[in-house]
Amino acid sequence: MLVKAGAVSETTATDSAANATFEVKKYVAAPAVGQLTFDATDKQIKMASGDKTVDPSDDTYVLTLTKGTAKDGDIKANVEVTGLPSGLDYTAEGDSSANTITITVSGTASQAVQTDLDNVSVLVKAGAVSETTATDSAANATFEVKKYVAAPAVGQLTFDATDKQIKMASGDKTVDPSDDTYVLTLTKGTAKDGDIKANVEVTGLPSGLDYTAEGDSSANTITITVSGTASQAVQTDLDNVSVLVKAGAVSETTATDSAANATFEVKKYVAAPAVGQLTFDATDKQIKMASGDKTVDPSDDTYVLTLTKGTAKDGDVKANVEVTGLPSGLDYTAEGRFISKYNNNNSIRNSKPSSTN
Repeated sequence: MLVKAGAVSETTATDSAANATFEVKKYVAAPAVGQLTFDATDKQIKMASGDKTVDPSDDTYVLTLTKGTAKDGDIKANVEVTGLPSGLDYTAEGDSSANTITITVSGTASQAVQTDLDNVSVLVKAGAVSETTATDSAANATFEVKKYVAAPAVGQLTFDATDKQIKMASGDKTVDPSDDTYVLTLTKGTAKDGDIKANVEVTGLPSGLDYTAEGDSSANTITITVSGTASQAVQTDLDNVSVLVKAGAVSETTATDSAANATFEVKKYVAAPAVGQLTFDATDKQIKMASGDKTVDPSDDTYVLTLTKGTAKDGDVKANVEVTGLPSGLDYTAEGRFISKYNNNNSIRNSKPSSTN
């Protein structure tokens, strides 16, 4: 496989060297499954205040199958859960792509739970999976039900600076939109959702720049996005921008303001160097044939290249990706993908549509 310069955004790039180590594997039939097995990926649920209903934020058990492939959808008829407090019921949903079964517990217990339980039993029947050679799993009686515990007072908010740097764009008066955010992960306190700028103080930014602050309770993060035009071009890197999170930014009423963290940075613009010859890692270098060995197995039909020099263009880059040596009759697509900052994905994905010769 060879990646041409036209596959990347840098105009100074040259073609990569060819990598001739990609593989096509013959079809191998799956062995008989036998007795199902699973890992208890999430084996605990918690009761809500009063200990008669389940806390909706922690109401699921998750099983990851290690032998057998979960059917999709409602498979409650083939999942036995015993030992739950009387009055509680459950659903069971299969997900073949993740190969998991999610058991969601709900209802109202006939009596308040008095002590933690650690012997709820789960058994997965053969009908929960797609393999016809499967047999029922063994019962796993280590699943737990935890009594309600009131959250302690939060006290002073604390956070980690998950992303503490922004960069200026060419000219050093505006912020590079590909790197314009600070991200705080709260380690004490739960972020409110939405606009919380009124409760997030950012000081020390170049004059003329402003910011927004968005809370995300599910990730427990605050994202500060900096924009605007500085009144003067930034002359040197800054490393003393200060961020303080006020108590009103979180949902706990017992919280107090965080300490100020004055280690956030603003970096001057630096022009990207010339790229030179493209290089890449073969992140996924194997495809497999389906039964009959004339078409490609759609569950394993892609090669993935991660560029280590050069930035992949988004979309169709087939014209600039040469794949040679495939069995006659097979063809391919090539899609580039670059996502900056949070998902450092700089890759080219080659897919082989099924074809016969």
